[in-house]
Amino acid sequence: MTTIKKALLIGNCQVKSLAETLNLFVADMAFDHLQVHSLPPGSAEAYLAEQARAAGEKYDLFLSFDLSPKFFCLSRDTIRDTFHGRDVLFISNLWFDGYFPDIVTLGSTQGRIDGPLAQYHSKIALFGFMSGWSEEETVAAFSEETYEAAGYFANWADAIRRLSTSDQTADIRFGEEMAGLVQTDLCMFVVNHPTPVVFHRWADVISRSLSALGLASRRQWMPHEALVPAHFVGTSAFPFYPELASRAGLGRLGSYCFKSPGTQSDSVLTLPEFVRREFATFGDAGKDRLAQDPRWPTVQAKMKALPEAVH
Repeated sequence: MTTIKKALLIGNCQVKSLAETLNLFVADMAFDHLQVHSLPPGSAEAYLAEQARAAGEKYDLFLSFDLSPKFFCLSRDTIRDTFHGRDVLFISNLWFDGYFPDIVTLGSTQGRIDGPLAQYHSKIALFGFMSGWSEEETVAAFSEETYEAAGYFANWADAIRRLSTSDQTADIRFGEEMAGLVQTDLCMFVVNHPTPVVFHRWADVISRSLSALGLASRRQWMPHEALVPAHFVGTSAFPFYPELASRAGLGRLGSYCFKSPGTQSDSVLTLPEFVRREFATFGDAGKDRLAQDPRWPTVQAKMKALPEAVH
């Protein structure tokens, strides 16, 4: 009878789908996940210490993102001591803005400004609102001329390069593979939410590495990507603007279809509908609060390069 070992994936919202997909690929290991991207304020150290204590008694293998010192006993510098005597391997943390150079988040974890696509906002919409443009002028600014002036076209190659070198300290790297994948298919719903095709390829790479290291055995049957859990389908999806997609050679993926969280008919917004709801969100937040957001100066500097004719 095959002995089933236990593994824990530690990271952000990506580890749930990744763990469940790995369960499809690996025959003799059961994968669980621990999401640590949102921690209880004021008690993070004690919370993580308790999670680590319980995990140390249960799991044989730990696959972790490269976490900063603010994650205390689970940080890169301490996690191997925390789980001394157990195998600990670092894996990639996927983040890619090549499709979405227009995305900006506002507020903080404790005081996030949510809009029609939750925390994901448009820099162009924000600049239009702060500049006193009308909704119609702002919609018109979603154009090739704007994207050229704001550096959106140039961002594609830079984003590919950042992705391919993002995980040089990982034990099981996926960044370079992902950098090729993003140029063939739609791989992200937003900058940090991969699509099922990514989880399928990612789990394939990790399971092959675990097999090569003698830590786990792959199944003889390999699952089709249609079986991959699609937890992010019900969350926000930012579009790959048509002009950007076309320039990247992925014109078939381009649209101005914005999807808010959920799967109801009113979850899908046209560009004018999206801008209207963004303006309502910004109006509720107020210009003073938006002007104090640490991301606003960067947006302002980038958008000030826009020619007057844009609006």
